[in-house]
Amino acid sequence: MKYTDFNGYKISQITLGTVQLGLDYGINNADGKPSEETAEQVLSTAIKGGITSFDTSSDYGTSEKVVGDYFKKQDKKPLIITKFGVGSFDNPLSEKETEKKIREQVESSLEILGYNKLPLLLSHNEKDLEYYGKTLINVLKKLQNEHLVDKVGASLNHFAYVDKVIESGIFEAVQLPLNMMDVKNATGNGIKKLADKDIAVFIRSVFLQGLFFRNPDSLPQGVLQNAKEPLKKMRKIAEEAGISIAGLAIAYIRDLKGVVSLVMGAEKPEQVKENVDLINVKPIFEETRERITETFKSVDEKVLSPWLWNK
Repeated sequence: MKYTDFNGYKISQITLGTVQLGLDYGINNADGKPSEETAEQVLSTAIKGGITSFDTSSDYGTSEKVVGDYFKKQDKKPLIITKFGVGSFDNPLSEKETEKKIREQVESSLEILGYNKLPLLLSHNEKDLEYYGKTLINVLKKLQNEHLVDKVGASLNHFAYVDKVIESGIFEAVQLPLNMMDVKNATGNGIKKLADKDIAVFIRSVFLQGLFFRNPDSLPQGVLQNAKEPLKKMRKIAEEAGISIAGLAIAYIRDLKGVVSLVMGAEKPEQVKENVDLINVKPIFEETRERITETFKSVDEKVLSPWLWNK
């Protein structure tokens, strides 16, 4: 597994996503939230597999507590990424109220995770960048000056916010959803813009929240019916390339210039082991990459937006 130096932190090519350890999460997760014992096994397996960065949030149920309880018992703490949100968009908060809300979340995360300073704090809602702009930046700078937070960044749902992140002048990391069906953003210049500014790019949802592994003929009615043909074509590409769907999905995103780490979740230790093996999959041929780009250039935007699947 490859590693990237991030201002003194060591980022592994896989960042373990821990939302599954705190919530029932994922279209293919039939077992629900794992037990405390299983969650510890997941984290332990990640460490043994060379994973050095972990993604969580106070919004992920008990995820922060699970992660915090585990690493409080370890001699060495990894790069833990957590998140905050402001919200109240219909009735925006004042600058004083905004600072109070962010500060309370930061202090809570510090206590739960067992850190004196949060290694990397991400804004969890891109709308916060719109509604709170300079106030948000000022509060984050203040928290950094008080040594409560080290690095700050933003977790986004849309590449349209990339320029706003860059313009902030403070964010050093960005998390974005991206998969091989989303060729518009994969082949666009968003990641390059971030990399050119030395902003670390973390990519989540490389399997489109598990959709890639669903049987195309047993998809639920509604939006996901539009994924039926793309999924069948994906299987054909993988078969002809002699690679698994998971390997194809990982290699396509992993090797995009500027991508530092893939955020990959797991609710079982076996899944962590599989992902650690998969991250070392051989690069795909350029002709396969071009075929993917051509095949998925017109996938329904709703299929690429999990928050719209039930609408």
